[in-house]
Amino acid sequence: MQCKDLPASKIMQHIPSPPRPPQANQMATPNIDSISDTKLYELKEQLLLLTTLVATVTYVTGLNLPGGAWQMQQADGHGPLAGDPILRDIHYRRYLAFYYCNGTALASSVVVCLILVMLRRDSPAWSVVLRVVMVLDLLGLMGSYAAGTCHDTFATIWVVALAFPVLAYITYAFVCYLCLPLRRDNHTPRNTNTGYQEKEKIEVLMLLATFAVTISYAAGLNPPGGFWTSTGHKDGRLLHLAGDPIMEDSALRRYRAFFVCNTTAFVASLLIILLLLDKNLSRTISARFVAVYGFIGVALLGLMGAYAAGSCRETDNTIKVLSLAAGVPICVILQLALNYVFYWPIKNMCDSFTRWLQNLSPGGASALADPDLKNTRFFVMVLASFAVSITYQAGLDPPGGLWKDDLNGHKIGHPVLRTTHPARYQVFFYSNSAAFVTSLVVVMMVQSKFLLKRRTLVAAMVLDLIGLVIAYAAGSTRDASTSIYVVAVACLVLSYVVVHIALGGEKENVAAEPAPAAGTVAPDPATPAATSASPAATPTAPASPVVVLGGGGGGGGRRSKEQLDDKRQVLLLIAILAAALTYQAGLTPPGGFWQKDDEVHGHRAGYPVLLDNYPRRYKAFFYCNAASFMASVALILLLVNRKLYRPGIRCYALHVCMAVGMFALMGAYAAGSSRHLKTSIYVLTLVIAVSASIPLQVAMFWYIRNYRRNHQHDEGRIRRRRTRGLDSPDQEKDEELEYLMLLGVLVASVTYQSGLRPPGGLWEEGNAAGNPILHDVNKRRYDIFLYSNSTSFMASGMAIVMLLPFTLSNLEWRFLPSQRRNRKWPLWPVHTAILLDMLGLLVAYAAGSTRTWKSSRNVIFILLPVLAYIALYAAIVAIYIYICNKNRTSSQLPTTQADQQTTNA
Repeated sequence: MQCKDLPASKIMQHIPSPPRPPQANQMATPNIDSISDTKLYELKEQLLLLTTLVATVTYVTGLNLPGGAWQMQQADGHGPLAGDPILRDIHYRRYLAFYYCNGTALASSVVVCLILVMLRRDSPAWSVVLRVVMVLDLLGLMGSYAAGTCHDTFATIWVVALAFPVLAYITYAFVCYLCLPLRRDNHTPRNTNTGYQEKEKIEVLMLLATFAVTISYAAGLNPPGGFWTSTGHKDGRLLHLAGDPIMEDSALRRYRAFFVCNTTAFVASLLIILLLLDKNLSRTISARFVAVYGFIGVALLGLMGAYAAGSCRETDNTIKVLSLAAGVPICVILQLALNYVFYWPIKNMCDSFTRWLQNLSPGGASALADPDLKNTRFFVMVLASFAVSITYQAGLDPPGGLWKDDLNGHKIGHPVLRTTHPARYQVFFYSNSAAFVTSLVVVMMVQSKFLLKRRTLVAAMVLDLIGLVIAYAAGSTRDASTSIYVVAVACLVLSYVVVHIALGGEKENVAAEPAPAAGTVAPDPATPAATSASPAATPTAPASPVVVLGGGGGGGGRRSKEQLDDKRQVLLLIAILAAALTYQAGLTPPGGFWQKDDEVHGHRAGYPVLLDNYPRRYKAFFYCNAASFMASVALILLLVNRKLYRPGIRCYALHVCMAVGMFALMGAYAAGSSRHLKTSIYVLTLVIAVSASIPLQVAMFWYIRNYRRNHQHDEGRIRRRRTRGLDSPDQEKDEELEYLMLLGVLVASVTYQSGLRPPGGLWEEGNAAGNPILHDVNKRRYDIFLYSNSTSFMASGMAIVMLLPFTLSNLEWRFLPSQRRNRKWPLWPVHTAILLDMLGLLVAYAAGSTRTWKSSRNVIFILLPVLAYIALYAAIVAIYIYICNKNRTSSQLPTTQADQQTTNA
């Protein structure tokens, strides 16, 4: 029997899938608890992505609270200090509610991440704890959103009205979960093969909902237009309070439209996640089916409406932005028309080109099924996508802030760092731009197996990480000694891991996995259901050797290569998200920057406010954040090295790196999010609780593992094994579907945020308060940025919409003649939308990250050396492989001739 392999590069599918239904000679009686627990286990990576992104947005909003910070402080020293949160002085109760709820959500997310790293398939106790902590996380997220956005009666009523169904559904789902054991006898086992196919679609929907939740949460707490920095009065009448949204006074209808659309998208995304996690998604038209896809439509429309309302201040610009949503479908319709007319010529040409690439690749078609190749594609895809997002935001919002006036020779809206430290700014700008352009190119080429096979894109991403480290060292500090310290931390972490592996690591050895019991086969979820119905048991094949680490007795101490790859992907996902989070926080520290020099108090423009007002807190935040960033980068570099990550995981060196990074992250949050003792004590309490949970989890993990090892018997135990073969076309399309969805939602999230907070800053006083400064000082550059960014956002939205039908079923062209009904819905129109997406992103970055046309031109020209490097690297590797193969062939030829002569003799 030939089994199809399970694609290893799927972003959320590197944990073992549920086994196939038992064969005719195998009776299985699953209970409801194990199935419910398996549900969480199968969605382990989706939950990990969700909680890490929630930790990201709660970390950022905790450091930059809604309402803004005081920009000036009184000369006599009385009153609030510059950099302190306005919300605490104006709305103290709302501040406490937001701070505690946001901190609880952050700590709960960290605990969930730690539980998910250790979660096993048959862990009912852990699953109960996981559900409770996730509910606490969700409630904290909703509470902080309500406390941070309810500025008036209208907002409060709207938020409460939308939050009520979410709370009601949480209560209903939790009560149903508690009552599940009472319905155990009435449970009918469902077809797990159908569940495996269903999980393929849930992964994509979870990915979409996760990013919709996070971007709507961040945008709701930091609305477009910014906040008032002082209380306004006119003729003895109160106009506004400090910390209120500026747009609420200048454009009330536009602000309410944004608030309603954004909040609706936030709540709809929460409901999508709850529906996907609670029960199974049916393909039949049912209430649950309509609810899930109905909420998806509401969330997408809400985000587009919020973007149109919040990114513009004029009606004509809003109309133009909305009209861009019609431009992308026109391109797609043209693509589909061409596909209908020229289907067979295009198909034959693509098939010929694919066969030609397979012949070029070493090993032919078998090279395409290499599991290491698929894992590499997964790593490159995720890393490049997140690198695009963080470098795009850092380029539009550079460290040091922006000038608010035209005095002393500088220009309003220009970066402060460019005037005060020109050399440091140039290093940051071009390092960040090089990382952005490199990531953009890699994202577009990640589907090329020719480049992946030669590890060309992996080498490009290593250079990308080096660019990020240089940009961070140049932008997060203002002196050379501190920059050297930042780089030294990364070298220290790398040195520690190498020494740890050298002293405590164990060599790899190859051992055969135990063969399945006689007369049976190991269940494989990727095997078609038709083959499982075979009446006769399939004979077993010889056990294939797999790489395991360590010797020693007992199967519990031996880890297969597959298990280590699973751990590798979990650690990599956490490291990438932590690096993205700390990169942004390090370049824009809490409290903001001084906007002008003050010789009396010794303040200098472009320096962090927190450094002067709370030097100890700033140093604690800076060093903890830098340690977390560098530990994450070092972890990524080690995980992409084939020779280091397996012994590093085996001797727990990489786990130590991850723990250090998480502790440093929590320390940076505790130091930077609060200015007062009471709230600091609460955060420190959460840090201590998280720290105490780690040794407790480790102790329980070791106890459970030792208990199972002592009570485990080898009496015909069937082990699930994966087979690595050629992918079927459907599996390849599912893999490409998740790649495109990830790319679409990432770009949509970054363009959504930058559209609401355009580069150049916002006016803070006068009638133009809340409007973009760039619109008034450089209208042409602002229009280029706005329309390019909007094109990228709308293209991402349309790409997501075009990908949604693939989560329903494999649609067929039913309106075509019978001989053409075998055509599947093509994916290459989605590639057209993604191409428009990437081009719009590049143009928007070039227009918004700098104020001179020369620098914008240089950003575009960075593409040339990046493409030349990739082509040169691939050519050198290809020539090297060709020479090696030729030498091997020539060395084998005399031996073959001698054998023939011996045979003839």
